[in-house]
Amino acid sequence: MAKYRKILVALDGSPASLSALRQALRLADHQKSAIMGITVMPVFEGDLDLTAVDDVRGVMRGPGEAILEEAQKIVKADRGLIMRTVLERGEPFERIVDLSEAEGCDLIVLGRHSHGRLARRIVGRVATRVIGYSKVDVLVVPEGASIEWGRILLATDGSRYSERAARRAVDFAKAYGESLDIVSVTDVTDEFSALAPKAREEMTAKASDIVENLGRTASEEGVTVRTFVKEGDAARCIADLAAQERVDVIFMGSHGRTGLRRLLMGSVTEGLISLTARPVLVVNVSG
Repeated sequence: MAKYRKILVALDGSPASLSALRQALRLADHQKSAIMGITVMPVFEGDLDLTAVDDVRGVMRGPGEAILEEAQKIVKADRGLIMRTVLERGEPFERIVDLSEAEGCDLIVLGRHSHGRLARRIVGRVATRVIGYSKVDVLVVPEGASIEWGRILLATDGSRYSERAARRAVDFAKAYGESLDIVSVTDVTDEFSALAPKAREEMTAKASDIVENLGRTASEEGVTVRTFVKEGDAARCIADLAAQERVDVIFMGSHGRTGLRRLLMGSVTEGLISLTARPVLVVNVSG
């Protein structure tokens, strides 16, 4: 199966990021991956000549160094692995993506707070920006979630952006899994259905063909498969199905665009990350 050679974990000292680190360590241990940690501190925007602190940059590095020191203790106590750490200043998503490219990482792991809608939205936006600009896969882990691979849910729209996610999901199901669920969602409003009932039927039929074809391919490789077609808001339908079927992790593909254009097309991803209590692995088409 395709393996992750080098994993980058974003650390901010929160319980969510430390929980994500522990899960990343499990994956790194199993796949024999190298692992790195990054903490990004804000840039000091004041006038250095006017501040009473002699070493402003040093003072600002202090919290970041403490975060990385705590992370190193977890690494040594948890798995006995060696983790290289990097402390950066700037915009978090930019520094995370830049480091992943510079170091040849093929997976970025991010934690997400599980308490409060506002906190979920804020963290979701950072995660979405990392996903939007990253050239590698991104795993978003809700606070307290445990990454298991036994029951995988693949969300697909049949596009080429979903093909690599499907391949990754099948590989993981073969290596770790008990089952692979595949879902495709048609987002059709009542008004649209009333105006174009035939189009609605065609969209549903197309979604059925998508999941059946993928399911047939996975079954031929020895994977136990179930397929679903849902209608409604895509993020909500996927999150609800994941909870209903008690899946362990959700796989989905990212769009093959970059920057803002890709973010605009990633509303389903952003919505799903904010709604689900399951880890979400976003597989990049260019990775």
